[in-house]
Amino acid sequence: MTKLYSYIAIGLLFIGISSCKKDKANAEPEKTPQELIVGDWNMTSWQVLNYEEGQLVSTQEDPSPQTEKWFFKSDGTGGVIIDSKSFAVFKYSITNSTVLLKDYTFTDYKGEPSGASHNITEEIKELTSFRLVLDNVNDYISGGVSKRTIFKGTFSKE
Repeated sequence: MTKLYSYIAIGLLFIGISSCKKDKANAEPEKTPQELIVGDWNMTSWQVLNYEEGQLVSTQEDPSPQTEKWFFKSDGTGGVIIDSKSFAVFKYSITNSTVLLKDYTFTDYKGEPSGASHNITEEIKELTSFRLVLDNVNDYISGGVSKRTIFKGTFSKE
């Protein structure tokens, strides 16, 4: 009988030891969206979805778009380079699942503003250390018809 209790005690000890979890004291804390977005992002694909009265009426997509690079700096500024020809600058802020591009302005080759600035709101659909998906949603009425256009950009981090 003593032998049986010894086996039971050893079995319980083994179960107790094997069910212990390691502490995550040395694990790095999760990064915030403000930290994750910092860096250089290359557009890998884009898609345009057009809706009328809530119904999808057309799509356009390109899995290998023009060379478009977005960058976000830790100081809250950023920019877009399109085909190494066009350049835009902006200030940005992130709240919840949106990034607001403030004072978005195209510049000429000298870096001087070449048009009026405007604000753009992008919905963050996915943001990880290596992947970013942004939706730019435009709602409007044309000819009495309610319309929506969604430009979806997918990016990978350099």
